[in-house]
Amino acid sequence: MIDIPTIETERLRLTALAERHFNDYAAMLADAESTRWIGDGLPLDRTNAWRSLAMLIGHWQLRGYGMWALELKATGEFVGRAGLLHPEGWPDVEMGWMLKPDHRHHGYA
Repeated sequence: MIDIPTIETERLRLTALAERHFNDYAAMLADAESTRWIGDGLPLDRTNAWRSLAMLIGHWQLRGYGMWALELKATGEFVGRAGLLHPEGWPDVEMGWMLKPDHRHHGYA
């Protein structure tokens, strides 16, 4: 099992995605604006949001790097995800992020 590092900035904690993030993660992926540039651009239902979360967690084990959960350092609130991704079949590593709608335009990305 890989030890996913935690990184802290002045305002954010980048930490391992976990089941405790799932309700907020699923709500973020159910928002059409959040998924507009991800995959096929369509929102995800809870089942597919779970698969997405599981894939991102497993990516760390398979590749040694991946996406972190973004939490507000002051409160621990989940505000999105960010990191590196390189699924099978992709030509190269991609850096990406996604923020919950009410946490956009705060300079986190």
